[in-house]
Amino acid sequence: MTAVMVRWWWQAAAMDRLDALRAKYARAQEHRIAFSDALDRWLTSMPYGVRGRSDPSGWFVIRLVAQQQPPLALSVIFADMISNLRATLDHIVWALVEESGNPTHDQLGFPCVLDRKDWKAALGSKLMNVTPEWIPQIEHAQPFVALDARRHPMHVLQRLDIWTKHRLLVPFEPSTFEWEATYTVNRKIQDDDRRIEHVAPPGTRLVDGVELARVRFFSKTADLHVTGIEAVTDAGAGWGPRLDELGFSGEDVLPDLMAFVETQVDTFAPAFRRHPASALSP
Repeated sequence: MTAVMVRWWWQAAAMDRLDALRAKYARAQEHRIAFSDALDRWLTSMPYGVRGRSDPSGWFVIRLVAQQQPPLALSVIFADMISNLRATLDHIVWALVEESGNPTHDQLGFPCVLDRKDWKAALGSKLMNVTPEWIPQIEHAQPFVALDARRHPMHVLQRLDIWTKHRLLVPFEPSTFEWEATYTVNRKIQDDDRRIEHVAPPGTRLVDGVELARVRFFSKTADLHVTGIEAVTDAGAGWGPRLDELGFSGEDVLPDLMAFVETQVDTFAPAFRRHPASALSP
């Protein structure tokens, strides 16, 4: 009885490929939600803040303070999300061949081609036995169609999958840090006193101790200076994976990988015939 039930279950799962593809993608969505929840829980502990002090040049310098490092669980959950997203694309290609009745093979997979000159090789390996009608859609999803292939979602997803699967977990750090501060000064501010503030340029790596800003006052009497931070309000940080090893700079933004994969699932959905439950038999 057990063998019959297992065989029936496998038959049912294989016959409805579209549901299987969407389930794989849905698993990635679950990981994204779990990551967001884990990050929110950690941020409630207020792990980051600012400190300020005067330096010899007369500026009051504000720096980022890291009270704690991000938990490793963030990187683990992110790796699981990436793995499921990349696997969803490979499942699409396998399902296209299987649904067409052509023989499957071990090289099947959704290719990631940076240079158009290598596209023919992909057609003869990873896409061998995919029916011609679906080749243009797969080609349209390739990095070489973009102006900057290395920032295309397919390439970023491919590199992240290799990185998290075979090399190391992606570290997380603040991608943005914004705050409003009021300062204490050594005397009452007058109408003709003017505050000057310089903030860190975009793309500055937000590590512990990095300079976020420097502030000073210009006054005719040259006797007004900042003595401390009275209060910090509206502080908030945006978080993201550290992508410098992928060739990204601090100003680059991670592409919307979830949306990219969801688009591919929707694009290829018409290829998979729906089989009524009555057609399944033990």
